[in-house]
Formats: sequence, structure tokens, C-alpha cells
Amino acid sequence: MTTESQPRPETGKLWDDLLAECQRRRESTPTSASAPRPTLRLHQPEKHFFPELDRSPDLIAQPLRTLIRSAITGSDPWPLFVHGPAGTGKTRAALCLLDMAGGQYWTASGIAEAAILSFKGQLRLPWHTGPTSTAALWEGIGKSALIVLDEIGSREVVKDHAYECLKRVLDLREGKPLMALSNLDLQSVERIYDDRIASRLAAGSVLALDGSDRRLQRS
Repeated sequence: MTTESQPRPETGKLWDDLLAECQRRRESTPTSASAPRPTLRLHQPEKHFFPELDRSPDLIAQPLRTLIRSAITGSDPWPLFVHGPAGTGKTRAALCLLDMAGGQYWTASGIAEAAILSFKGQLRLPWHTGPTSTAALWEGIGKSALIVLDEIGSREVVKDHAYECLKRVLDLREGKPLMALSNLDLQSVERIYDDRIASRLAAGSVLALDGSDRRLQRS
């Protein structure tokens, strides 16, 4: 049976510092005539997705932690496109943010499958009662506080339906909090999808994560 490791003693302080800094930046940011970048309102973390996975802010690579801070306070634009080899902490960092902000987690293939099920009247999501219609699925993605979209480009061949679903998510979340994750860099994403997908991902903040597979280090 999988058990969650004990929380690290510094984790609580990191969350408290992050909450305090976000509030401080929101209050000190001067108003301007231009539309401000959207910020994320954070709360004490609650695990709704993959609660068995150990994650905490002290496990997030420092460059990514800095980028997340900048995005949630409106200093840097959305989406966040984070790419790098498997096991470098991309998904766990995104889950940390979801725990604090609320929102939805999807994989690129999962959203395509969900769209098909919704069309058939067979999609059931934990945050809806009863079947989720196609309209409700896309409306929820557009209105969610945060969307995490994982495993972009996990397959070499992308069908038209999967392409259109990914593009629709990116269009619905334009300028809104979205964390997109991939093992592939933008050039590879453009090769598998096209320049329109790569352009949408590059429109915000891009970060490459390096390092060895943390899963292998723990095994």
C-alpha cells in the first residue's frame, strides 16, 4: 500500500511565506489604464488530484518556484509552459499550485477522451453531479481558477480531434492561469502539432527544467 511521506518541517513556512508575498504584491501593485494580468488567489493547500503523490514547495526547482511566484502575482504572463525530461518535478510542482489555487488537472489525451465521452453523455466529473455535457465541460475549463495541462506531445502522431481539443483549451485559457507541461521543447511541439500550438504555448512564460529523474533517485 502506498503511504504519503511525512511533511517536511519547512514546508508550512514556505506556504505561509508564499501566501503572504502574494497578498503583499497584490496590495502594492499600482493600478494602470492597461488591463492587469490575472492573479491567482491562494488558500491553504487541499489535495484533490493524486493525493498519494508527495509534493511540497521545497521540492520545486528554484527557477520554477520563482516563475510560479511571478505568474500568480501578475508579474509574468500566463500560460506557464514548463518542459524538460521525465522526473524533473514538473507535474508535482503543478499539483502544488493546484492544491493552493484550486482548478482542474488534465492530460492532453485525457481532455480529448473527455470531449468524446461528453458528446455521448457518458462523462462524469467529480465536481459535477450527473453526466457532464460538452458545453459544461468547455465552460468549466474556461472559467476554472487554474488549468494544469500535462503530457503535451506524449505521442508522435496526433489525431485531428486531439489537436482541436488542445487548441481549444489554449484558446479558452488565453491570458488566464494555465500551466502546460511537456517533455518536449517548443521546437518539438511545433513539429508534432504545428506553429499555432507552439505559438500559443510561447505567448506566456517558458521554462526548461534540467536534471536527472527524481523517481530513479528515490528508488
